[in-house]
Amino acid sequence: MSAATKSLAAVIAFLALIPAQVAVAADATLYELSEEMMVDSYGYRRATSSFQGTAALGTPLCPQILATLLASGDNPVHVTSCTVSGVGADKVDVATDQYGRPLRETFGTGRLWGNFAVVVNADNMVDAPEYVVMTGTFRGDMFLTAPAEFKGKKQSAGGPATQRIVLANGVFTPENILGWTPEQLAGGLKAPVEALGVGSAKFSGVFRLPFSVAKGHKEKPRRDGSDAYYLDDTDTLIKVRKNETALGYPTVRIEVNFGR
Repeated sequence: MSAATKSLAAVIAFLALIPAQVAVAADATLYELSEEMMVDSYGYRRATSSFQGTAALGTPLCPQILATLLASGDNPVHVTSCTVSGVGADKVDVATDQYGRPLRETFGTGRLWGNFAVVVNADNMVDAPEYVVMTGTFRGDMFLTAPAEFKGKKQSAGGPATQRIVLANGVFTPENILGWTPEQLAGGLKAPVEALGVGSAKFSGVFRLPFSVAKGHKEKPRRDGSDAYYLDDTDTLIKVRKNETALGYPTVRIEVNFGR
């Protein structure tokens, strides 16, 4: 464990807990497939990651008009939900002094931004969807939360310093839908951008980081995901499923809800 990670683990308890809310079904569930991270000389954790997942039909990441257009034409594609992929980056303040105390009032907060694409199967129905039918950008704020306590259990060695990262003040902005800008599409259909569901949309959400727990002893981190868990909004363990892994590694689960 690096010095920066140890400092983060030591000081995470200083963070103000964001009030827990009753979990609701996510409008989109995405998974982090890869990540490259570093802590710079100013104490900011910087990371870039790729992600993929699905969005419910009728949400800003899967607007009904997109499904309608895909279902028409010479080679119709019938969509009941949308596959979403993309690349995101973030910058979070994790700076501490030599005693592990936060250096700035912004400790534990940061920003995220990136690009997304809605994709469908094109020339290979066996592998993951890849043909781009909609693109855009996103941005938002990030807030680390204090680690949870598990009765009779403890987090295994190698686990994250926090099991959840809250997303807030997010904005998704579509830029291209099947070759048209949202404004061009709205003009051609003689309908407002908002009515078509292809305008900018606010979102909130949560990163659920996978971790393992042990009862009375430490376990070595595993790659097969068999002992990995997420933490829900009421501090209840959620078993990581096999389809929530990438090349055997448990993935970070990103739950997104629109309109808040």
